[in-house]
Amino acid sequence: MRPEQRLAQRIVDMNGLEPPIDIRAIINEFADVEEAKLPANLDAILIRTASARLRPKIILNPSPHGNRQRFTLSHELAHLRLPWHIGTVWCHTDWANQVDEGIHLATEDEANWFAASLLMPPSWLRVIANTDVEIDEKFRSVLTADVSPQAAAISLFDVMPPGFAYAIVSSSSQTVIQAGKSRNTAVDKMWRNTTFSDAFYQGTSNRHFTIECGWACIHLWSFATSVEMPTFADGILSKNVLREIVTEVLRSQEQQSQAQKSISAITGAAFGEYEATSAKQLLSILGQKFIRRDGVVAMCAEHPRFPEYLARRADELFRKRL
Repeated sequence: MRPEQRLAQRIVDMNGLEPPIDIRAIINEFADVEEAKLPANLDAILIRTASARLRPKIILNPSPHGNRQRFTLSHELAHLRLPWHIGTVWCHTDWANQVDEGIHLATEDEANWFAASLLMPPSWLRVIANTDVEIDEKFRSVLTADVSPQAAAISLFDVMPPGFAYAIVSSSSQTVIQAGKSRNTAVDKMWRNTTFSDAFYQGTSNRHFTIECGWACIHLWSFATSVEMPTFADGILSKNVLREIVTEVLRSQEQQSQAQKSISAITGAAFGEYEATSAKQLLSILGQKFIRRDGVVAMCAEHPRFPEYLARRADELFRKRL
């Protein structure tokens, strides 16, 4: 865990807290809170003085969304409790918000992780992540912490095992507001501010779930983390299979060479990037890396023998790890 997450978890443990956390009661111990309209879409301003006799003051931007205010207050508590966060702070609590100053961006990110870990303690999240229910039920459980879908998604998927992805989509515009995936998951995540498409993961996901929450729809996917591995006893190398594929699909030697180099690079990079514990798991990862490709790589990936190439390649690569 990050240092700021450990501190938040320690506060939860020492005070015997359980979600939904009464953040108002906690913040009142450390600062005065008042609401006022703030400029530049700020969520809050934390004002501190050099005098130990004056309590810090949090000026909170009024919001019709109670969960956003809860997260903002938890975020401000981070600035008060993290010893390396000093001075007066102007806060945007949106994780996707871009801030020019590098130091400010770092402290805001730390405060967001503290806030999320206080409202959704990592120990509590791990219990949910390990529960034997579908991903949509896990997500609904996290929402009982009275947090936004965005905060719930980032926190839950930070502790989920490989094989899961999500997208939060505007119900009115069908624009992707936020998207992500669990660690060691090879599929691409959807791009923020793009139009949502049901076909993005077509043919790859085991299950697709949706949760409607008024202004947005939460899309959740689970993917196979291992696939059946054929057995080869003929000694044929994957590079020979690939050479036959590109020769059949592409006419020019230049395209054939380009395709071979690109495909070999993709599989090699995936082997180095993702931690596969079996050849079956590695084969699943390699298959996911060729979804939504274009050009000569996509043309070769559609060849009937391409799954055979991937299986042989996965077997060869995994043997190197043994």
